[in-house]
Amino acid sequence: MTRYIVDSNVLIESNNHYYGMDFCPAFWDWLVSRENTGRIASIENVLEEILRRKDAVSDWSLENNSFFLTLDDTVKHTTHKLSTGCTLQIMKLKRLLSS
Repeated sequence: MTRYIVDSNVLIESNNHYYGMDFCPAFWDWLVSRENTGRIASIENVLEEILRRKDAVSDWSLENNSFFLTLDDTVKHTTHKLSTGCTLQIMKLKRLLSS
């Protein structure tokens, strides 16, 4: 079964523009129901980012903290290496394009 991982932008933009918690609570209930079946989740780094906002999304995130997966050290290390590699490639491309 495929599990979809959402980033902070999905939650923030959904609340701000399309599925505000006061306008469309069914969307937020749906996220929780999909998390309960293992089909959708987010990660602890997203939770940390959202909690700094202190808004409706951060309140929802605190109430539904099981939605956010804890990453083990191997995944954290691999993700960091991947992110660093991507950043370096982007920097090289920018230098190449500006030459």
